[in-house]
Amino acid sequence: MTLLLQSSTFLSLATKRLDKHDRYLDKLDRQLEKVEASITELRLEVQKGFHNRELKFQKILLQWLFRAAQLVSLINFTFLAL
Repeated sequence: MTLLLQSSTFLSLATKRLDKHDRYLDKLDRQLEKVEASITELRLEVQKGFHNRELKFQKILLQWLFRAAQLVSLINFTFLAL
């Protein structure tokens, strides 16, 4: 009888501990999902930032090339007019 009571107590204690660990793992899983969502959001923000910088660079480059072409055209016109 004592052995049966001890094994029952042990099983009860083990079950409680396993339940506690299971709840803790569920909590960690939810936290991990939040971290993954945050990482995804940050990745998208970084991509958007790089895309915006690329667009600004392309705009500046096109303006520079256009001005350079105007300058070359002016120089060519001057030499042709002489």
